[in-house]
Amino acid sequence: MFNLLIDGRPDIWCESGIYSLEHQRVFEYPDDSKSASKCRDDLQRRKELPCLFSYEGFDGYGRVGHISSIACLGQRVKITYSLDQRFPPIPIHDKETYLKFGCGGFECFRTHWSVKNLDLYEIVAELLVKLLVKAPNVSISQTFMDRLWGHGSRCHDRAFLSHRVKDKKHVSKVAEGLQ
Repeated sequence: MFNLLIDGRPDIWCESGIYSLEHQRVFEYPDDSKSASKCRDDLQRRKELPCLFSYEGFDGYGRVGHISSIACLGQRVKITYSLDQRFPPIPIHDKETYLKFGCGGFECFRTHWSVKNLDLYEIVAELLVKLLVKAPNVSISQTFMDRLWGHGSRCHDRAFLSHRVKDKKHVSKVAEGLQ
């Protein structure tokens, strides 16, 4: 699962900041009504999920990040967030790309916050690989790889195991087995 925040104002998403939106625009387009109702009941749980910060329409891009705090202030919901600098901007130039993130129809053109029952990192990785295949003269720099995977990424195989907080013990055992 991941949070999806879409806004129509240009360049609203910066490295870190505070963002607010009207309460009625929170969880307008749920992927699954059961999980969406859980989200409404427990906003703080949303901080555990990664987030895609994007713009309305097909001429923008998305950024991966996290929400660090959530507050309900009257008719508005205020969040504090930060973007994950390990990930470059993800171009979102067509309906097909938005569909990969679970957005359909008018949702791409409306400021809102939704929760999607998909793996954000898997989708982003697939899109970034496709970008490299479409532009074979573009390569990922060693500096970017070091920032993403740590210094010396050419010398060692590394893996990142994405998991929910409640699965940490199990994933730790998997990581030990891989080492």
